[in-house]
Amino acid sequence: MATDMKFELNSESLSIRNVYEKFAHRLPVIIQVTQGHYGDIDIDTFSTGHVMRIHSYSKQRRVVARDTHGRHLSFPVDYPIKFRVARTQKKAGREQSLREIIDQNTLPVRIELCLPPPGYSLHIGQSIKQIETFGTLHLTNFYDETYLLANSINEGQLDPEILFVPIYLQNLVVAVVSGIEGQPRSVFSTFQREMDEAVNEISYEVAGGNTDIAVYSPELLSRSTENVYDYIEPTHFIKYRPTHSNAKRKCSAPMPNVKDLLTQLEKKHPADGDTYEVDDGTVYSRVIVPVVDDMSPPPIPVRNIPALVEKPKPKISRDSITYVNSSNPRAMVKPLEKSPSQSSQQALEETELPQPQSVNNHVKGFSIKQLTESLEALKLSKYAEAFEEAQMSGDLLLDLSEDILKDDFQMKGYEAIKLMKYARTGYVPQ
Repeated sequence: MATDMKFELNSESLSIRNVYEKFAHRLPVIIQVTQGHYGDIDIDTFSTGHVMRIHSYSKQRRVVARDTHGRHLSFPVDYPIKFRVARTQKKAGREQSLREIIDQNTLPVRIELCLPPPGYSLHIGQSIKQIETFGTLHLTNFYDETYLLANSINEGQLDPEILFVPIYLQNLVVAVVSGIEGQPRSVFSTFQREMDEAVNEISYEVAGGNTDIAVYSPELLSRSTENVYDYIEPTHFIKYRPTHSNAKRKCSAPMPNVKDLLTQLEKKHPADGDTYEVDDGTVYSRVIVPVVDDMSPPPIPVRNIPALVEKPKPKISRDSITYVNSSNPRAMVKPLEKSPSQSSQQALEETELPQPQSVNNHVKGFSIKQLTESLEALKLSKYAEAFEEAQMSGDLLLDLSEDILKDDFQMKGYEAIKLMKYARTGYVPQ
């Protein structure tokens, strides 16, 4: 079974801005978070111990605005909601994208934000308060917001999901990884080369970044100079999101309630009978159940009981156990060379495989409350409310995948992996 890879760190503590200023022209570099940060949105949240490979950086073009409430805001120029130019004597202009308005007008210009289309809403910070309008927005100037483009490293594997790490995060502290504990420098150099090869198939968006509206403190803005918005962390964000009923998933419907989820799980294991094909091309059998009145007991099918044949218990080595991340495609890195002592220890650890549920079903039987309390130890407590709302118990969690957690609960890739590893094995990072 894969074990955590422990890294040696440089003694110097760095902010994300320090990393950008020091390594922007000599990337890549591998860093580890030594002081985490919990932000208002996903790209501002990083846990202590998180290891990342910084590949490059991006510059996202944003436009600065003030609304009728006196708030200082910034929008990405490719913001998805439509706007219209505000007129004093004439009617407001036609609906346009923010980029179209900027291309066709000279700043400063006054605009109005159109209401979100049906099924979408704007949310302030982490609350669910829906806002209808900003009033008139006064666009004043542009700036470029800088992000480090990173990939998480989990147990020696590179996660292909790209992370945008904003350099304005002052409270996030990291250190540069300088080696692997207990291994010579040559092994770390090989590890770095393998990481470089692993990103060859990944496309990095050098103009990407935060897709939300950022809100800034006027007091902080008054103290700063030059490109202030690239240096100051927003006080909160205003998010444009599909409502629950209109949320789109890549391959299935929105997060169902418990009754719907149980129905879906039953359909995944149909009995013998007719066949049908689902969207992904998988063919299942199904049973045609006769309609009976509610008072009638269901018929008891006659089953042929097969003769019991005792099978020998399989023996496996620790290298043959399927790693919990295998449900997601990952850029793999060659394993580190084992010393003779490690090889002999591995031989001693080869043993008979126990019952599968004893290894892969750690949270089986957990109540909703027990599961949400477990999130605290994993530093995933921000998802506790969503789990309670979805009535997520331990049994249901075991039937989910990392992809479903990312789609339905907006988890980051490494967070989904950490939660499912805990669900199956009880592992808590130390």
